[in-house]
Amino acid sequence: MLGIYLICDFKDFWKKGVDKIRGMWYLDLIMSTYYNQILREVRDLIKDNSFVYVRDMHGIYEFQYMGKMNRDCPIQVLDGSSYLVKATGEIKAFEIDEDVGRSNSYKSLRRTFRQLRYLINNNFLGCKNELFVTLTYGGKDRPLISPEGAKRFYMDFQIYIKALRRKHGRIEFINVVEPHGDGHLHAHVLLKFFDYSDIFIKNDDMQNVYWKHGFTKTSNLVGITNIGAYLSAYLTDVELTDFAVNDCLKAGEKIEVKEVSGKKYIKGARLKYYPKKFNIYRRSRGIIDPVVHKGFAGEFKKKIGILGREPDFIKKYEIKVNDFSNTIIYEHFNLR
Repeated sequence: MLGIYLICDFKDFWKKGVDKIRGMWYLDLIMSTYYNQILREVRDLIKDNSFVYVRDMHGIYEFQYMGKMNRDCPIQVLDGSSYLVKATGEIKAFEIDEDVGRSNSYKSLRRTFRQLRYLINNNFLGCKNELFVTLTYGGKDRPLISPEGAKRFYMDFQIYIKALRRKHGRIEFINVVEPHGDGHLHAHVLLKFFDYSDIFIKNDDMQNVYWKHGFTKTSNLVGITNIGAYLSAYLTDVELTDFAVNDCLKAGEKIEVKEVSGKKYIKGARLKYYPKKFNIYRRSRGIIDPVVHKGFAGEFKKKIGILGREPDFIKKYEIKVNDFSNTIIYEHFNLR
C-alpha cells in the first residue's frame, strides 16, 4: 500500500466559522476527493536511470534521490552566529527570529528521528530475542524533560541495564526519552539479547527486579516488520482528538494527519514538547549504522529483485532558498 500523508491548514479552516471537528468528516472528504490526484503525482517519481543513495537495513531499503547534488558547499559555518561565503570572503551573521528558530528546531528533531529510524530498522528485526520496554517513573518526584531530568534518567538506566546484563549476558539497546504533555519524561527501550534465541521476562520482574522506579510495560516485537516506523508513532505523533487539534491550533501549527491501523494521528504533534539541544536517544556500542550504497536506481532494484515493484511509501520534498531550489524524493521498500 502506498503511504500518503495529508497536510491541512486547520487554522484557516477554523477561521471560516467551523467551531468543532467531529467525526473527522472534513478530513475524510478531502482524502477521498484528492486521493487519486496525489497518487498520480507521486507514482514512479524515481526513474531507473536516476543516481540515488540506498540505505540497506536488512530487508528494508530506502532510495534517496536529489534533483541537484551540490558537492561543494558554498558557505562555511564559523560558529553558532556567523558563516563565511566562500565565493566572496564575506562573513555574515545568522538572522533567526523566534518563529524561524522554532521551525529549524522542528526540522532538526525530524532529522534526529529519521536517523533513529535507520538505526532501529538496521538492528531490530522483530526477532524472538528482542523486547520493547516502556519505563515510567512513579510517585510525585518524577523527572522533568530537562537536562537535569535526563541526567537522572540515564543514571537510573545504567543501573537498570547493568542488572539485566548480569542476569542475561550480552544486551544491545537503543533508549529514547519521550516527553509527557505535563513536562515529565518516560522512556522507550529496545533490547536485543544476543545470548538467547528466544527471550521472555515477566513484566512484574522487569518492573520490580530491574527498573524499581515506577512502572514498566514489556512486549515482544514478533510480527512487526518496520519497527522504526512503529516506534516513531510513540515518539512524535499524537492521536487525533479535539484536544490535540486545539493544542496545535494554539501553537499556530499546521496539522499533518496520517492513518495507521485504522486510527488517525497528528504527525509530529509531540515535537513541541521536546526542548532544544536535548539528547533524545542513546545507543549501546554494538548498535550498527546501516550501509549506504551509491548507484543507479534501476540497477540496484534489479539486484535486490524489486525492479518494477511499487514502493511501500513515497515522500517528496521541494526545497526553495532564495534563487536555489531542489527536489528530494524518498522511496521505501519493505521486503521483510
